[in-house]
Amino acid sequence: MLFASLLAAHAAAVSVFNQVLDHFGAQSGRFSQRYILENGYLDENSPIVIQIGEFGRLDEVDPFYPTTRAIANVTKSKMLIVENRYFGESVPENDEKMKYLSVSQMIEDILCIVNEIAPKSRHRLVIGGRYSGTVALYLRMKYPQHIDSAWVSMAPVKIQTFYSDYDYNLIRKLHKINDACFGKLQDVMILLNKTITSNENPDLRKEYLKYFGFNENVDDSFGLYLIAENLGLMFDIEQNTGYIKQLCNEKSITPQVYGNYFKKTLDYYRLNVNDLNPFLLNNIPLND
Repeated sequence: MLFASLLAAHAAAVSVFNQVLDHFGAQSGRFSQRYILENGYLDENSPIVIQIGEFGRLDEVDPFYPTTRAIANVTKSKMLIVENRYFGESVPENDEKMKYLSVSQMIEDILCIVNEIAPKSRHRLVIGGRYSGTVALYLRMKYPQHIDSAWVSMAPVKIQTFYSDYDYNLIRKLHKINDACFGKLQDVMILLNKTITSNENPDLRKEYLKYFGFNENVDDSFGLYLIAENLGLMFDIEQNTGYIKQLCNEKSITPQVYGNYFKKTLDYYRLNVNDLNPFLLNNIPLND
């Protein structure tokens, strides 16, 4: 209990690392990369738990998973999380085409910061889930001499363009809530797809996009992908929010109704649409 209290009392602020832009030699520039180190007061040989950052801005309030904190409590470890390059405020200047955005570069970013702030750490555990789990896995595989272990959840290691089993699982869950839910969501998705990809009614297209926080210049494919993918994100937090059940129980699921739940879901994750699409830097969400 004493150690857990000390952890809470020594939460560290955001720090900035002067990061190499290209770890593989073609570009000698640098950029400012943000990170948070908690429990930095522990001795230099203390273990360190390295949590791989997600898409979006580094959460300065509570950036660490409960699992990360639990492991740190038990092992008396430091905790590190790095804001991924091209996300949040860790964006290199004068690189509009994002030439240096890759998992390979991200792996090197993390290792550089770890070697700088915890060079004598006696054990390094890297942790992540889903996308960040894949990065954690690759980091451990590439540098077993620097990373002692990995704690990885739901990390995709095989690219599959059409993953029908995932869709069927969502449909099954919707039917369990009520039989009409899937049909109502299917209808609104068909309507959104037809309106957003068509130029037949530009004003209606603009109105629908605004419901989801997009501007009218958003790429159709990205906008529709994120609108559909949001359903999976809602299921992930259903136990805490009840959003899916509330949505299914709506008398009618219109684009505006679904857009409201879309925004609430992103708010829960402290994200906006741009955080999930780094290739569209000009896609600024509407705030009015």
